[in-house]
Amino acid sequence: RGGSAEATPVLARPEPAVLAEDPETLTDHQVEKLLYYLKRDFIGYERIDPIKYDINVEDISCDGYDSPVFVYHSDYEQIITNIYHGTDELDDFVVKLAQRSGKGISKRRPQVDATLPDGSRAQLTLGREVSDHGTNYTIRQFNDVPFTPIDLINWKTFSLDEMAFLWLAIENHKSLIFAGGTASGKTTSLNAVSLFIPSNAKIVSIEDTREVELPQRNWIASVTRPSFSDDDKGDIDEFDLLEAALRQRPDYIVMGEIRGEEGRTAFQVMSTGHTTYTTFHADTVGEVLKRFTTDPINVSKTMFTALDLVSVQTSTRVQGRKVRRNKSLTEINHYDAENDEINVQDVFQWQAETDEFLQMGDSNTLEDIMFDRGWSRETLDEELRKRRIVLAYLIDRGLNSYAQVAATFQAFINDPETVLALMANEELERSLEDLREMESVLINVDRDKEAMVPRPEPDEAGREEVTTILDEAEALFAEYRGRLPDSVADALL
Repeated sequence: RGGSAEATPVLARPEPAVLAEDPETLTDHQVEKLLYYLKRDFIGYERIDPIKYDINVEDISCDGYDSPVFVYHSDYEQIITNIYHGTDELDDFVVKLAQRSGKGISKRRPQVDATLPDGSRAQLTLGREVSDHGTNYTIRQFNDVPFTPIDLINWKTFSLDEMAFLWLAIENHKSLIFAGGTASGKTTSLNAVSLFIPSNAKIVSIEDTREVELPQRNWIASVTRPSFSDDDKGDIDEFDLLEAALRQRPDYIVMGEIRGEEGRTAFQVMSTGHTTYTTFHADTVGEVLKRFTTDPINVSKTMFTALDLVSVQTSTRVQGRKVRRNKSLTEINHYDAENDEINVQDVFQWQAETDEFLQMGDSNTLEDIMFDRGWSRETLDEELRKRRIVLAYLIDRGLNSYAQVAATFQAFINDPETVLALMANEELERSLEDLREMESVLINVDRDKEAMVPRPEPDEAGREEVTTILDEAEALFAEYRGRLPDSVADALL
């Protein structure tokens, strides 16, 4: 069926009415087989239905008539399948996908970007009007259960120190852009670090396709809408949603992606004090600067310094395996009027030769946080250390599900003393359900879907690092042993 809601399950009796006169016509197995094909073809995704629900498949595509279906598998990369669509079947299937997404596709409008009912993104092309090979489609899968900062550390996309740095920066309202090429993991990282946004903050997300998923209750999820007519009347784009967001008094704005002129508006929002997170297609910090400060976006260089951090991600290979790495984490410091240039500084860099992350020096971002919070250097170091300990503890204990990670982060931001006491007394895992009961957080994850998510495990070097961090935390844990609150839920109110 069409629309944006998920299709409801179909229930059927083992003996359909058509078999009432002669129930021996079909066996139970044949009936189940018949029902499978009915559900697959009328409710599901026809020939690609089995791979559509494979959690390890990231992309599904068919390049044209008489072309096989290709999938991108998280472990095996590009795979050619034995699935083919007939010419008429492929046309009908693409029209069906468009209709399910609430879109129309025809020879007059042969290309459509659509969001399928399960949240997956689809690029659809009908006929040979704009494609020599004919009708084609590409579906980018949507994960119902997002990945977390723990996953990114275990994948070595980010180092544990980088993640602790980002945690403190995000909690203290530092704006951030994730840059990188296609499929470099920008949106995955954006989703993951959004868990560091305090639950008492108001968040407005702006996307053309829903990808951001947050546990904070005070969250307005805004989505663009194309016009229903040919004259673009009724069109609601990123400009409109950004203007509306300013009237909604958000503490944080999360934009799915900046592609063009809406980037200028995003920087105007940043310059008025609204913390903003977004993604952008660019392979280096220099390219980010150049594209934002020239046409068509054309942000002034003085306004660009409203941005605090740029994370540049890349999809690369390490020992023959395709991996995603945060190539650099860079601070945007100030505009040098004399030389007409923006001063930037790398805080962390990834070294391709050793597959390690290096901290490049002192951070102006941390200096700003220390000044704004009135902290001493010792207090700043201790705040970073505590976040490193929380991250290391979750990795060491294998507490890596979305609910476990989100509940722990939000509870720590709300009441770090309670969480440290639970960790020191080995009561964190048992108390996670209580942590989820915070009024400002809604963590509602389907357990069956969570069980299917391929959560990575740390490698040997990662295990050694977290062991070292936790060994060094023994003195801190000793202060909290025997200091459990009577009620975890009450302590977090």
